[in-house]
Amino acid sequence: MREPNFWKNKNFLSLSLLPIGLLYHLIVRARFNLTVPKKTTKLIISIGSPVIGGGGKTPTVISITNLLSSNNYKNISIISRGYKGKELGPLEVQKNHKAEKVGDEALVLSNVTKTYVSKNKIKGIEFAIKNGSSILLLDDGYHNPSVKKDISILVIDGMVNLGNGMIFPSGPLKEGFKSQLKRCDAIIVINKKNIDKYLLEKIINSKKPIINSKVNYLHKIKEIRNKKIIGLCGIGSPNKFFNALASLSFKVTKQIIFNNHHLYSREEVSSLIKLLDNDPGYSMITTEKDYVRFSNDNDPESKLRNKLNILKMEIEILEEDKHILLDLIEKKIQVYKN
Repeated sequence: MREPNFWKNKNFLSLSLLPIGLLYHLIVRARFNLTVPKKTTKLIISIGSPVIGGGGKTPTVISITNLLSSNNYKNISIISRGYKGKELGPLEVQKNHKAEKVGDEALVLSNVTKTYVSKNKIKGIEFAIKNGSSILLLDDGYHNPSVKKDISILVIDGMVNLGNGMIFPSGPLKEGFKSQLKRCDAIIVINKKNIDKYLLEKIINSKKPIINSKVNYLHKIKEIRNKKIIGLCGIGSPNKFFNALASLSFKVTKQIIFNNHHLYSREEVSSLIKLLDNDPGYSMITTEKDYVRFSNDNDPESKLRNKLNILKMEIEILEEDKHILLDLIEKKIQVYKN
């Protein structure tokens, strides 16, 4: 879903939904208290965001995967629920899979390492282990109590913060922030300079290890200043995308926004192609997650894909903080060896 405007601050609508938010929190806590998590035979690293949509979770999973690979860790795989995908799994994501089957996030993740989709986390983990995985990263497994995690990492992005600080549906929080913070082993911070002062104090006071990172935006558009840009996205936090474009000096003259994980129809693709054909002076740029939702089904002649530019968001853990995560992982691996 896309972040509604009333999640940005406390208002009549968010306050009126407060009783439902409290009930939602109690249900989440009850699940954790009543569920006995299953212990697996391999290392489980869970990565999650405290908020719904746009929290920087997926690029952080990619960053951790790359960090492990560059330090000679082998047999790394990612488990995704394949949000919005029809496949129940467990299955390994292949190049011929489409977003409507396995979800856009799984497609993006599969470009980095072996990625398995399973609506049932336990089945997905067991399937991955059976296929040779020894380090498993759970994409958005932070709020799933069915699995015993060896390391739980909370990702906090200063470009999102906690919205109005209220629990769904009053706000973007998946559960009370205090309980989420208590459960983590480390915190990865993105865009630290933009984090709200009160939130930064909570993070520091938690005494949890803090791993700082920076954001790199990658694209292939040349002569930016001479381009009229159409920004296209269907993600949880469109403002992050458009703010990123602005920070790169893109002159965005038109914004086209769809709901998060939106599956584009042929008609919508045709309209986008027509829009570009009618004015050759325009360039269209989209997110990596949006791009993988275009396929031969909705863009049979690749007309749109050939015209689209991709803005890729890359999370880079700061050099001086990499050891925090690597030490944490190595300690857990030694437990399995012993």
